[in-house]
Amino acid sequence: MFRERYSLEQRQKLADAILQNQPGKIPVILEKKRNSPNIDKYKFLVSGTSNIPKFICNIRKEFDQNIKQEQAIYALIISKGNISKCISPCINETFNSIHDKHKCDDNFLYITIVYEDCFGGFLGTKT
Repeated sequence: MFRERYSLEQRQKLADAILQNQPGKIPVILEKKRNSPNIDKYKFLVSGTSNIPKFICNIRKEFDQNIKQEQAIYALIISKGNISKCISPCINETFNSIHDKHKCDDNFLYITIVYEDCFGGFLGTKT
């Protein structure tokens, strides 16, 4: 995981440099859950004016080969970097607002993606 690889000071320097050099972008770290498909990329720069549905669409496009069509994707914000405080943000809330409320001490916004099988299957009666 990103937080285990780098010290708090290293992460703060990296996030501060990103925020200074990329105004309008939010540094996001994607953390995998146990049932998540294999995703190699975990660092993202997201437009501050973007919202969660746009982010999920981009995740689906980026990792299309690893995500089944019948899987729904849910993005949960890891509030202040505390994995036990995951929240589901309002769908029209911007990343600027989410970052201001839920960024970690290192200035990164941590998001976990959860996949759930929800489409397909037999809905009728058997004859």
